[in-house]
Amino acid sequence: MHIALLLTLMQAKKKHTEKCDVIFQLPFQTLVFPHLNPFLLTYFFPYFNNVSRVFKLRSSDNETFQVEEAAALLSKTIKSSTSTEITVPYVKAEILGKVVDWCNKHAVSEGTKDQLIKEWDAEFLSVDQDVLFKLITAADYLQIKELVDQLSPRVGA
Repeated sequence: MHIALLLTLMQAKKKHTEKCDVIFQLPFQTLVFPHLNPFLLTYFFPYFNNVSRVFKLRSSDNETFQVEEAAALLSKTIKSSTSTEITVPYVKAEILGKVVDWCNKHAVSEGTKDQLIKEWDAEFLSVDQDVLFKLITAADYLQIKELVDQLSPRVGA
């Protein structure tokens, strides 16, 4: 009943807002509603406030990474995209995986720069110059300013 009502409301309210895949994690089932507007869900059904989008990033060698909304929105490229599926050209899976790891770690620790995240960042950045250059290229394409700022001083050092 609620789902039918919700779908009717969604069709009636199609305006200028972004559409995306909405996923409901239930104890025994996952429901996926493609191309819905999460704002309308939270407006009409306040208990859906924890609705989270899942973005799919595809590397240049066609490997796909699923990224939760909190981590994905650290990227201005993803934030401004109208799609939940984004191809990252010229970035191989190994490098995109590292960028996704960085985003996941920083989304979880956002607002707190404790010793653990500093240690994790130091280990993350202790790679050779070739990998650093590829990471900065990926971070620049995805417009992840904080990652670019962390990487830049290390390139050429």
